[in-house]
Amino acid sequence: MEEEATPITEDQRFEAMLGLKKSGYIRGLGAGPKPTTSTDGQRIRAQLEKENKELKRQDETNRMRWESLERENSELTLRLESLASNMHVEIQTQVHVVLQTQLTTFFRHMKESGQIFISLHCDRC
Repeated sequence: MEEEATPITEDQRFEAMLGLKKSGYIRGLGAGPKPTTSTDGQRIRAQLEKENKELKRQDETNRMRWESLERENSELTLRLESLASNMHVEIQTQVHVVLQTQLTTFFRHMKESGQIFISLHCDRC
């Protein structure tokens, strides 16, 4: 009876040429990648924690500044609305005074010229 040949995989050929990997060592290539030591991991973790803390501080500073700007914006909006309202009232008052003065002058002129015979009562006339 003939035995069937099992094909050899590429990995098996590689191991046959260079030898089996033992403890991360590959014949002809030397040691494999060096694992990160716990000291390196602690140093990296400390650096990341420091950066995270700084970013949180910056975030809090930015949040507080944003809230301050929102309050300032609200105050300025209220002040602007108040000024606009006051200006509207002032303009209405001035228009009323000008119209009253012009009407008084017009009717006085009409009365003096004899074109109108009505009596106007005005405290400022």
